[in-house]
Amino acid sequence: MMALGLLDEGIIGNANDGNIGSIMGIGFAPHSGRVYQSVNAYGLTAFTKHAQELADDYGERFTPPQCCWTTLDCLCRKANFFYKSGVMTVQIEIETKLANALPLQHIEVTNESNQHNVPPGSESHFKVVLVSDEFEPLREVARHQRIYKILSDEVSNKIHALALHTYTPVEWQARHGNAPMSPPCQGGSKHDKS
Repeated sequence: MMALGLLDEGIIGNANDGNIGSIMGIGFAPHSGRVYQSVNAYGLTAFTKHAQELADDYGERFTPPQCCWTTLDCLCRKANFFYKSGVMTVQIEIETKLANALPLQHIEVTNESNQHNVPPGSESHFKVVLVSDEFEPLREVARHQRIYKILSDEVSNKIHALALHTYTPVEWQARHGNAPMSPPCQGGSKHDKS
C-alpha cells in the first residue's frame, strides 16, 4: 500500500524510482521483480479487493489509494508500472480506454485466458464488468455495441473473447445488494489538498 501511496501522492516521481528503491532499500530480488511488478503480477483488481478486505479487518493502513479503486487512469498516467517488458498490457489498455470513454462508478476487467486452451501468460479472453449511469436508457445490445466501438482495436486485433456485464447503478444495487461500488477517481492526491 505504501508504495502505491507514494506514487499516488507524488512523493516519488515515477515507478522506476520506486522499483529501484524496492530493490536497493527494501531488498526485492532484481531478477524476480520489483514492488510495482509484484502488484501487477497479482493483478491490480485482485490486489485492490484483497487490500480493502484487509483494511476492513485490520485498519486503515491497508486501504488502497483512491485511484486503485476506480479506473487505474490516475496511477497509469503517473507511471507505466503496470506494463510488462515496457509494453502496456491488453488488460490495462481495456481498463484505460473504458475509463476515459465512460463515466464509470465501477470497473472490473479480468483476464480469463488461463481458463482456455492458450499459452501461459496470454491475454486473449476477458470479462468486463461496468457500472455507469450512461447505460440507463440503453438496452443490453446497445450497451455492448458501445463497448465494442470503444474497444474496436482490441476486439479486432488483440483479443479472442470479451464477456460484457453492463449495469446501471440501480441494476448493480439490485443484483449485488449493498456491495460497495468504486467511486470515480478525482485525480490528484491527498497531498495536493493542503
